[in-house]
Amino acid sequence: MKKILFITIITFIIGLQMCYAQKNKVSDYNLHKAYEMLDQNNDNEALKYVNQQIKETPKLSDAYSLRAGVYYGQGKYGLALSDINTSIKYWNKKSKLAKYDLYWYRAKIYMMLDEFDKAIDDYGAIYKMVAKEKNLEIIHQVLYTRAHVFYSMGDLESSDNDYKLMLKHDETDQVAMIGLTRNMIERGNYNDAVELCNKCEKYDNTYEEIYRFRMQGYDKLDKTDLAIDDAFLYVYHSEDADAMYIESIIKKHLSYSLAKANEMINNESDNYRWKMLRIFIYEWMYDYVNAIAEYNNIEKEYGASAN
Repeated sequence: MKKILFITIITFIIGLQMCYAQKNKVSDYNLHKAYEMLDQNNDNEALKYVNQQIKETPKLSDAYSLRAGVYYGQGKYGLALSDINTSIKYWNKKSKLAKYDLYWYRAKIYMMLDEFDKAIDDYGAIYKMVAKEKNLEIIHQVLYTRAHVFYSMGDLESSDNDYKLMLKHDETDQVAMIGLTRNMIERGNYNDAVELCNKCEKYDNTYEEIYRFRMQGYDKLDKTDLAIDDAFLYVYHSEDADAMYIESIIKKHLSYSLAKANEMINNESDNYRWKMLRIFIYEWMYDYVNAIAEYNNIEKEYGASAN
């Protein structure tokens, strides 16, 4: 399931390990052993082996990147930064990691150190490297990550530019569309946000984020019933819908929301969540008699542990 929230990138150490998946091809014994220790979650032993490797081959980029990963996992960001800088310095085409991987990991370290400008510079360097290869997956990741960093810094214009650049590479990129939508809502451009969500919906109407942001747009435009419709669609398509948004919108027209819940219960064979939502609506309406009756019905149907 696609998410707008900050892009989920594999953890630093695991990412490094994946690049060394075929360990039998690693020619440096101590480096090989260091990864074996990491597989066993033994950071201290891994450090002993990688330190020995660096002592034997002081210009081996891969050894420094591995040690940077261990330090990153331990929260020693200064040491991790020093090692990743050294890894970049000694990088060559024989290195197991691509050069942009090292910049990516350094950007993550800068983020942990709140040095956002330096992280932005590294994401820019990565984009220049991967744009030539036309690797859409990596291009998407780096532009999306940078766009979110700009958003976190309050620079909506630069964030917009990255989302637009994503769409230039792939005009069907729904993540970019929803990123722009979020920024529109942030600015108060609610009509534009709803219009872009409508366009995005035509590409894939199962993408949950469409409804999460469109319901916010409708809500701000005082189109409450349309917002409630989208709140139900958001719940329908999401495995982990944000209850805060749903509750605040559903409460604005409880009789309409109750009718929607009843409609979903009647139309869906797997209607447990809709019955639970109906209970909440009863409680928000102070209709405790029906709420208790519904709890009793769910207990009979699904068992005492259901609630």
